[in-house]
Amino acid sequence: MEFFDSIEFSTEDYHIGLYNDEFYNNLVSRHPRILEAKFKAIYDVIKEWDQVDRSTLCENIRQSNQIEAICKGTVKATLLEDVPDEIRNDVDELFYALYEKVLKKSPHFIKFYGSVIEHFRELKKSPNDFLKCPACGIRDVETIYDDERDQYDHYLAKSIYPFSSVNFKNLVPICQKCNSLDVKSSIDIISETTGFVFYPYTENHKGISISISVKEDNMDINKIKYGFAYSNPDGNQKEIESWKYIFKIEKRHNNFVRGRIGKWYKVYWKFINNKKLNFLNEEQKRLTCFTWMDEDETEDLSFVRKPALEAFIDQSALGQAQEQIKLYALYNNK
Repeated sequence: MEFFDSIEFSTEDYHIGLYNDEFYNNLVSRHPRILEAKFKAIYDVIKEWDQVDRSTLCENIRQSNQIEAICKGTVKATLLEDVPDEIRNDVDELFYALYEKVLKKSPHFIKFYGSVIEHFRELKKSPNDFLKCPACGIRDVETIYDDERDQYDHYLAKSIYPFSSVNFKNLVPICQKCNSLDVKSSIDIISETTGFVFYPYTENHKGISISISVKEDNMDINKIKYGFAYSNPDGNQKEIESWKYIFKIEKRHNNFVRGRIGKWYKVYWKFINNKKLNFLNEEQKRLTCFTWMDEDETEDLSFVRKPALEAFIDQSALGQAQEQIKLYALYNNK
């Protein structure tokens, strides 16, 4: 950032004084072909531009690193396709090298600034050592005690938004499935959505609540299809719609529930039929079970389990039949 700040008004010949000393000595000088050559090539072109064009480019770079403002829709990040033709290829190669070859792999970067795995472990220190993927909420993620780390997703895809590619506020540890070609891949999270997305590093996110209903009933428990409704205390519905689209949330949550509802119901059935709870009536047993699930889910376990079970028990024909069987057995045992 300091390099582009310093060249905004400079038209003199290229020299190392254009860099921050630390950045040049620790990284640029140690990577002459993939860094210094590209910085110089970009500078040699834009120093011939008029002042308006130079300032526009440098302001675009600054704005592209205001990740929170971009997520809120108040600032626009610059697309690779909008970078002037004269420098587009060099810009693409420079920022690709900064991330893939320097930040991730360079021994010089690791020596002076630490490794990505160290950043991951620092990020996930208590109270942030989440057990489930922060994007989908259903798949396990690595902990600070694991040898590996989860994938760092470029929230704003580096192939689309090069100027945002080495900003750690744009790098989000998510599960492999969420970051796969089948799910998020390299979609443009701004232009392909409502244009408003959750900022991954906010400190006041109040979470997303989910309610589930039976959409298509079936006597085969695994073939029941469910409807999902998502809400947020702050009313961030545009952000929710973007989140659902980016990570294919509804389809994945539906498949997740359908593949597990049978096992979940068996746990519920065993719980409410536990003889140790016979001092409670049926409604109290159910309330106790679901209260336990609520507490369980605050520990980052599956937040769709309880609402899915409630929908199955209260709305599906099979769930209602099971409840009638239970009541019939209770009646005959009296």
